[in-house]
Amino acid sequence: MDKVIEARGLVKNFKQPNGEIAQVLRGIDLEVSQGEIVAIMGPSGSGKSTLLHILGLMAKPDSGNLNLLGHDVRAFENGDRDLLRRQKIGFLFQFDSLLEELTVAENARLAVRLRRPESSAAETECEIGEWALKFSIENRLGAYPRNLSVGEACRANLLKILAGGPAIVFADEPTGNLDAKNAKKLIVEFLELMKNDRDHPKKPRAIVLVTHNKEVAEETDRVFLLEGGKLRDRS
Repeated sequence: MDKVIEARGLVKNFKQPNGEIAQVLRGIDLEVSQGEIVAIMGPSGSGKSTLLHILGLMAKPDSGNLNLLGHDVRAFENGDRDLLRRQKIGFLFQFDSLLEELTVAENARLAVRLRRPESSAAETECEIGEWALKFSIENRLGAYPRNLSVGEACRANLLKILAGGPAIVFADEPTGNLDAKNAKKLIVEFLELMKNDRDHPKKPRAIVLVTHNKEVAEETDRVFLLEGGKLRDRS
């Protein structure tokens, strides 16, 4: 299987207020293959979000190698990193990423325009409509974020992130604003949807999910534990 993510020896240090250096990531190795969905678990403060930001080109490691989608990102200029992140990577965070002044549909259209500017208006509307149906948000496409329930906002975020077909999705506790029951229900629906027809050209080629929920993690292909700066496969 083709490797979508290849990380070798990733190290990240942070300077503490007292001047001491804290090593958050201590030589992280990770490979994610085409079609895989993997979960990363670990205690709070263990560096899960830091690792996700490095893998998603939102931060740089202090040392180590990273290859995404066949690209050695060490050789990238900042503009190349930004372009790859914008066109090929989708992020789902705990907080709402919807722009308040745009409707749900307009948020999704903007995402498509940034990720795939060559897409025609008809193609864009068709794609948005398909994802909206899958996430049961089709009757809220004209609504503004302030008028959405918490659950609707989470589904609208999923729609926005998946519109335009990102190659990799990084999700950092994306249902953190929901109660446990509804959070599990939504994320399991999302993962099941991604598992079906994995070779579809508009579905992500890989998903990396940070979660504290063991039941959610069990829905993925592999589970990793990040603790003490080290990552180990606990599948």
